[in-house]
Amino acid sequence: MSKLIAVFGVLGLSFSSIFVRFADADSIVLAFYRMFFACLLLAPLIWWKHKEEYKKTPALSLGLSLISGICFGMHLRCAFLAFDMTSIAAATVLVNTEVFFVAIGGLFMGEDKIGILQWLGIGAAFLGSIVIAAGDAGGGGSLLLGDLAALAGALFSTGYTLIGKSCRKHLTTTGYTGLVYLGAALTLAAAMGLTRTPFTGYAPHNYILALGLTLICTFLGHSIFSWCLRYETASYVSLVKLLEPLFASLMAAVLFREIPAYTTMAGGILVIAGIAAYIILDRSIDKK
Repeated sequence: MSKLIAVFGVLGLSFSSIFVRFADADSIVLAFYRMFFACLLLAPLIWWKHKEEYKKTPALSLGLSLISGICFGMHLRCAFLAFDMTSIAAATVLVNTEVFFVAIGGLFMGEDKIGILQWLGIGAAFLGSIVIAAGDAGGGGSLLLGDLAALAGALFSTGYTLIGKSCRKHLTTTGYTGLVYLGAALTLAAAMGLTRTPFTGYAPHNYILALGLTLICTFLGHSIFSWCLRYETASYVSLVKLLEPLFASLMAAVLFREIPAYTTMAGGILVIAGIAAYIILDRSIDKK
């Protein structure tokens, strides 16, 4: 049952790009309100059950959790920007290359040993990313910039994940995510201020879409993955997330008649195959 619930979590996460496409407000506005609503909804629970936890947690872990939130906020900004500028298929595939960036980061941190076959998987994923970017390059600078934004989103998500590995030794999932969402909301608010993006004055449906992002993509997406880690291996949870490009592309084809280009499909297959091969071969992930 938990395996099916994990797939449901991927389905929830896959709605991110769809919500962004239906909105007419700037994507940074949606990203900010997604985190703002998450903080607002979690605040009573954190005050009731987790305020004592924060008092007992080392200040370093609290600070790192907020930094992790900054990375998460930048990840959302880049990912949403990619959804605006390139195809949903390309954006979701490239954003999900986070998986092997985390593996490489773990290697440099001395936590993981990567074998030759695993490096071949990483190489295949990078090659797939190049194929996707090369295909979009023919469609104009906007598509290529969207691909680069998606890759930047993957890198920021890597920082969020690697920092979180140490923070969760001292904080519960809710306690940690509460600080992450706060850090992300503050980061996105600062970005809006720097770009002079108004906080209000948008059509009502944009706020409704942002709330949908919170409830479906954040709480029924990311939170489900955290829950599944209690019952499934980390390898399975990481692997099942790679279904997001497939789900998002199918929804985009139905809703927007956005049929992925052959280069996007070929590159996407390489990316997913490379990442999946790495995760299947990496037995050390299960020990985390």
